[in-house]
Amino acid sequence: MSSFGRIRSYVNRFRTKRIKERALSVTSRGYLNVRLSIYGKTTNLLVHRVVANEFIGNIPKGFEVNHKDGIKTNNNVVNLEIVTSSFNKIHATKMGLSRSGDRHPSRVLTQDLVNKIRKDHSGGTYSRHQLCSKHNVKLGTLRDVIERKTWITNINTGTELKTN
Repeated sequence: MSSFGRIRSYVNRFRTKRIKERALSVTSRGYLNVRLSIYGKTTNLLVHRVVANEFIGNIPKGFEVNHKDGIKTNNNVVNLEIVTSSFNKIHATKMGLSRSGDRHPSRVLTQDLVNKIRKDHSGGTYSRHQLCSKHNVKLGTLRDVIERKTWITNINTGTELKTN
């Protein structure tokens, strides 16, 4: 294994031992994956976790490996750090990697609609039920937007973040 994320293993064919670089595949989430046989059992391992475990140290339970530059295929040890899940999510948001707000796949609202709802509510001329009818949203969704439980303003960029 190298600190750049290249993984090699011994190949024992025809009684000759040679070293072969292992083929890497990309997971559906964009991470590099390597398939290894360990004590006769085949397993798939995420390359960034293998590199971090080997060169940084054991990854404590509940911790994650973060790619500092946000590029999931850059598994160089200087680009990796062991962090908490909450730090990893904050980092992804700051890097623009998380699908929040208008980019969230299950969003119901748009940024423009959220702004209109908040403006109408702050004016005090509409009740919450009237706002639901006007903007065609459910009461719970409206309440969460008004109370900023969803679509929370990101202090760093001034944009809105959709939270789950």
